[in-house]
Amino acid sequence: GTAAAAAPTGAASGSAVRPAADPCHHSGARPTLRQGDTGPAVKQAQCYLLHTLIIDDIIEVDGDFDAETALRVRQFQSCTGLPVNGVVGAETWSVFEEYVSSGRVC
Repeated sequence: GTAAAAAPTGAASGSAVRPAADPCHHSGARPTLRQGDTGPAVKQAQCYLLHTLIIDDIIEVDGDFDAETALRVRQFQSCTGLPVNGVVGAETWSVFEEYVSSGRVC
């Protein structure tokens, strides 16, 4: 194992598309996610849900796309006028980023 540092903080190459206000740094990948999926991209989606949905209970950012996560995704889609299917596809990712970068919430 090499002790390579993660992303160097001072090196902004200009190629990064991530909005400055993005509080979620779990994954830069934007795969289509659905219930049953796991991994860093699921954490990214859960983190976005955490920052965009006004709800009473907490969303666990655990990388496990469970029924609860699917429910929250449908809530977000319903609120933002997206097709409500509980699947995080390109359109949902795009609206997530739009909301998170502008500080809008549902």
